[in-house]
Amino acid sequence: MNKRKIFLLIIAAVAIILGGYLLTTTLIKSQPPLIQPIEKIDPVVSVDWLSANLDIPNLRLIFVGSGKDKVEIYDQGHIKGSIYLDSGSSWYEDKTKTGMAGIVVSKEKFEKLMGEAGISNDDLIVLYGVPASAHIGRALWTFKYYGHENVAYLNGGITEWVRKMGKESLVKETSEIIPTAYRSAPQESIRITADELSRNLNNQNIVIIDARTVEEYSGQKILEGVSRGGRIPGAINIEWYKSTISPDNEILKSKEELELIYKDIPKNKEIIVYCQTGTRSSNPFFVLKYILGYPNVRNYDGSWDEWSNAKNSDGTFKYPIEN
Repeated sequence: MNKRKIFLLIIAAVAIILGGYLLTTTLIKSQPPLIQPIEKIDPVVSVDWLSANLDIPNLRLIFVGSGKDKVEIYDQGHIKGSIYLDSGSSWYEDKTKTGMAGIVVSKEKFEKLMGEAGISNDDLIVLYGVPASAHIGRALWTFKYYGHENVAYLNGGITEWVRKMGKESLVKETSEIIPTAYRSAPQESIRITADELSRNLNNQNIVIIDARTVEEYSGQKILEGVSRGGRIPGAINIEWYKSTISPDNEILKSKEELELIYKDIPKNKEIIVYCQTGTRSSNPFFVLKYILGYPNVRNYDGSWDEWSNAKNSDGTFKYPIEN
């Protein structure tokens, strides 16, 4: 082989190698950067944050609704990637088993539900749902109770999402669910039982907040399923929706405004919140503990449904009330 042919072969080989390198480089540059999972989420996220982070691999959006909400709202359009969880069966134990409406869902049932929903222990959960619904707070408290720390409230909910992103940003398609082996670890430090609360009614280091309406607190209004009107002795009344712009607006007030609402609640005491079924009270629980930084806040999930109805073996009412 003469020198000219050798030279041409060398040139051809270099060209092939260089061309392959350039092609590979171009392909790498044209691909979007790999999105990495993140380890922590703030307790409140904005629509802008969620929009920019929808593709995070370990982010899970949950639409919380009940009954017809799935058909009338979720199925008509939801934020991309959202799954639907029913607010009745997902966060509460069956009343036929407990005799009470608000008791938290059992550990076994919660793990089964989360596993079937494709939720993993290291997932970042963002909750939203029916506008102005107290069930979002209850869902958040239940996740926290079972040891799932990375749970967030979508500030303003679906209403704010549509206002900023447009209704056309909603989708009807549902995401594929891959079952998981979810494991929970109950955190009793954020829950209190009726008997424990009863023993501590005279404890000066405890503050009890009734998150119901003024009419329920005073005993003037008695909801279905309740035997007596009134309140737990010593409780003060701060209605649950005071933390948002209005009862129909899910945007939280500023931290300064929230501090003003709870200015008479000392941070160095144990705070107990309750309502009718531990649902509305989950919202001030969330605000006090995760926004205002109160270190010791507990939700009484049995709440007034249990407290007003419970009886001793002789038929007398078990717990005292005020009205």
